[in-house]
Amino acid sequence: MKKYLLFLSVLLFAACQQSSYDKIRNYLETIEIVDTHEHIQVPGDSADFQFFNGISYFPADMTSAGAPSFRELQKNGFDADKLWELSGSYYNYSRATSYHEQFMNTLRILYDYEKPYLRKEDIKPLYDRMLANNYRNYDAWFASVYKKGKFKTMILDQYWDHFNIDIDTSYFRLVCNINSLVMLVSEAAENKKVTSASGLLKLMNRKEIVAESLDDYLSVVSSVLGIFKNNGAVAIKNTLAYSRSIYFEDVTFEEASVLYNKKVKLEWADRKKLEDFIFHHIIRQSINLDMPIQIHTGYLAGNNSRLDNGQPMKLLNLFLKFPKARFSLFHGGYPWTGDFVAIGKNFTNVHLDLVWLPQISKTEAVSTLHGMLDAVPYNKIMWGGDVSWIDDSIGSLELAKEVVATVLSERVDKGWLTKELALEIAGRIFRDNAMDFFKL
Repeated sequence: MKKYLLFLSVLLFAACQQSSYDKIRNYLETIEIVDTHEHIQVPGDSADFQFFNGISYFPADMTSAGAPSFRELQKNGFDADKLWELSGSYYNYSRATSYHEQFMNTLRILYDYEKPYLRKEDIKPLYDRMLANNYRNYDAWFASVYKKGKFKTMILDQYWDHFNIDIDTSYFRLVCNINSLVMLVSEAAENKKVTSASGLLKLMNRKEIVAESLDDYLSVVSSVLGIFKNNGAVAIKNTLAYSRSIYFEDVTFEEASVLYNKKVKLEWADRKKLEDFIFHHIIRQSINLDMPIQIHTGYLAGNNSRLDNGQPMKLLNLFLKFPKARFSLFHGGYPWTGDFVAIGKNFTNVHLDLVWLPQISKTEAVSTLHGMLDAVPYNKIMWGGDVSWIDDSIGSLELAKEVVATVLSERVDKGWLTKELALEIAGRIFRDNAMDFFKL
């Protein structure tokens, strides 16, 4: 009898756990998603599509495992047998990663592929369907996938076209990526004009942008930000960690002017100081324009990068200097997740975005979200997908929902949250916090 009661207790406990997860997971399916960060773009030349290279992130794991360049495979068109011959073993080595799980989520949800791992014989049929959807029937396919994900809007970072303001506002909200504005200051200083940035020239309707003084260039920066604001931009985006450190030191106007007025080619240290000064100016303008600033912190996409560029603690001087600015830090600061959480807890002007972290490492995302809920008020937590293909937005969202439902159900089952509060937090992470933060 005692054994039976013990067995029944175990079953009831398991059922209770399952019901907590299921209730939260089912609720997540009802939410209109406000996706805080995407790079969705129309696919280019179908001749460049080699199956694996159409996935946002998983190829980086295959490259890390030792796979050869996919560009070599593109020379003679798509060949599934050749692809598997050169890359199959590296695919197999990468099947346990979170990037792979995102990929399989996409195949399962959008292409009804129920096998746990990709098989060689399935590549060509999947390739044909993906090619048809994304290169032959893109508009209809995009709309159907967007609807399937229940996306309310996506905040679009056009890293490939920083100065474009023409987007489809029925699907996207505009963000101003300021990388080029920051880095073009060196060209402006050395030549007293900017001629290399075709997107900027088009935006400003000029053949060249004359900037004889630092004040002239600051006026250009402010004008660009104003144009974006007037065209509906809801945020400013800084992804400079891909090209330099995110430590932006405090440089005075006088020091920056001296550097700007030099008659010689600038050294790297001088260029960095000018860039630092420009980003401080952009933060001041963000306050005037009431536009929050999203900043890439932590891990860098791809392979063989300067990972230390994005350490979140390098930003502390900005949070202290500009208490009225509103910042959103990205990616859990991975692998500096503890620093990321501590910053969100300490600074009233900093929000935290889980964007991309579930794809980088699902278990790290679970651990980090637990830490965030322990330490940070939950009105400061958001999520974005951070992918380039609309297909991948579904796989990314699925992984994020699993992470959030896992964390919240574990806390419910331990008695740390009520189910009602867990559902409220879920809604805030995937919708309400972004609506408030970006004033949508």
